[in-house]
Amino acid sequence: MDYDGTLAVIVNDPDKAYLSDEVFNFVGIKDINYAGSHGLDIKLSTTTESSSASGEIVEEGHSYQPAQEHLAAINKVYNSLLRATDGIDGATVENNKYCVSVHYRNVAKENQARVREVVEEVLEASGDGLKMTEGHMALQGKDCGVGILVSEANRETWASYSLRNPSEVGTFLNKLIQAKAQMI
Repeated sequence: MDYDGTLAVIVNDPDKAYLSDEVFNFVGIKDINYAGSHGLDIKLSTTTESSSASGEIVEEGHSYQPAQEHLAAINKVYNSLLRATDGIDGATVENNKYCVSVHYRNVAKENQARVREVVEEVLEASGDGLKMTEGHMALQGKDCGVGILVSEANRETWASYSLRNPSEVGTFLNKLIQAKAQMI
């Protein structure tokens, strides 16, 4: 699940997104795998046995960060993006350790395409092989999850389902756990 706008109410400044105590306590379960930074920071549950994409065995309850070796390149691109977006009002750059997020929700519509151009230019100039992905379509066509839009606004989406706000996300997750418990 995404954090900002899904588990936490979406805000103009992503650094100010926070989990409510109710959601925070709910998410503190041990039997799920947690993945952050668009799947690049993974902590396996204590009940999961898995292997990494490189074939190495990942022990139960341990972390796997496939982008660890690229941290220097990620930091370099982060700093370049900070400089490159400095003149675009409303654009913000967030260093998520294993990836960089460029937010344009506060950028005027006529400047949003420029944000994308700047990101593409910085990545090409870096020569580090880093690639841009778009957060809103991360699951589309990948057979690895279900897209659920969390928004009070009725809008066009790639998501299969929708919930209105983080409170409804918590209710939905509780119902999933109850349904699973009934199956056992």
